[in-house]
Amino acid sequence: SSAIMDDLTGLYNRAYFINSLELEIKRAVRQKYTIALTMMDIDDFKLYNDRLGHLDGDMLLREISQVIRLSVREVDMAVRYGGEEFAVIMPYTDRDDALKAGERVLDMVRKHPYSNGMISRVKPVTLSAGVAVFPEDAKSVNELICRADEMLYRAKRSGKDRVCSRHTDKENLCRRAG
Repeated sequence: SSAIMDDLTGLYNRAYFINSLELEIKRAVRQKYTIALTMMDIDDFKLYNDRLGHLDGDMLLREISQVIRLSVREVDMAVRYGGEEFAVIMPYTDRDDALKAGERVLDMVRKHPYSNGMISRVKPVTLSAGVAVFPEDAKSVNELICRADEMLYRAKRSGKDRVCSRHTDKENLCRRAG
């Protein structure tokens, strides 16, 4: 299973994610449905590693992975994209529902009682997230990942702990839960 799973977090790995997203997009084209992709990143992750060390950093990654997996639907695929970045593929999901789902994940991450009390003393744990939607925002896997990542960086720049997406009228939508 290590071919498809990330050892540390138990989530799917990047290679399996790319492959699954390719297939999902082909299916979505045939069956004419939308797919939302959410990219998420732990805010200021380096801070935890620097203050507490890599073992606690790893523990934080594992716990957040569980929170993400438990806060998305059966049909969604949660992935460790790399480092402290995660992705969730959400088939049959439009922008609004994806933003709501993103807010739910961020909320659960914020409220989770982390097993190591030192973690929240360094800084309360938060995520930033970006949402892109196929076929509206992008026509290919790479483009979809790119768009979601751009929205993730917009969330970071606009103060972290929020989920952003491109609005159809070219305006950007950033929402902060909680």
